[in-house]
Amino acid sequence: MISESLAAQPFRVFNNIGPIIIGIMGQGNVGKGCKDICEVLGATEIFTSDLNDISLLDRSKIYYVVLSRKHFLQKDDKEEFSHQDFIENPDDYKVVFHQKYLPKLSVFMNCINWDKRYPRLLTAEQMNSVLESPENRLMVIGDNSCLPHGSIEFLHKAKYCDNPFYYYDLKDGMVESHRDASENSVVYVAVENAPAELPKDASQMFEDSLVKYLDWLASAEDVATTSMPDELSRANIILKGELTEQYHHLGDKV
Repeated sequence: MISESLAAQPFRVFNNIGPIIIGIMGQGNVGKGCKDICEVLGATEIFTSDLNDISLLDRSKIYYVVLSRKHFLQKDDKEEFSHQDFIENPDDYKVVFHQKYLPKLSVFMNCINWDKRYPRLLTAEQMNSVLESPENRLMVIGDNSCLPHGSIEFLHKAKYCDNPFYYYDLKDGMVESHRDASENSVVYVAVENAPAELPKDASQMFEDSLVKYLDWLASAEDVATTSMPDELSRANIILKGELTEQYHHLGDKV
């Protein structure tokens, strides 16, 4: 398995770029998967307070920090972040992620879902301000959301495994090749079919997750009228030809 191979090979971080700090935005399944990979790599978990003085961290180590909405949003009146208030009043919040955290990261993994009702996580203007900062350490953005013009504004199209990289350049924005990027740029990875690159691991995970529901699916005479297990109900996108309630937001895309 890939995880076993990674665990058997220690990583070395060179002092001129260390410490490597990986920021994981999101605490859902994708974010948890990134966290699992970081732990397999031998990374040490830190907290946002540890980013206040990076010089105190060991330059030879890999660290990761888990971030959430409260870390990239701030209400105008500086009240403590409230998830429910944000959902109800998104216009009262502004994005501060590019100022407070992004320049301190070496690698940023975007693992959040987003829709147009809410502020973007990162715009082109904000990204330019990060690249212009003398304190900027960012080298790589891994955009697991792969949503064109979504939470990260300047992603215009997802890529595939045979050509996985863009480069975001301060002068020219997104470019296709490192030959077109200046030294003041970051690698941008937005691979749409990444799980297909780990077929054995992915297949085993899906099998372990789904096998316990097969008996119910095989015995249910009418899925539309039979009470589903909660897990299947949450995963059910279309029922009787209509989008289920939790997926109504997909209506303008299908």
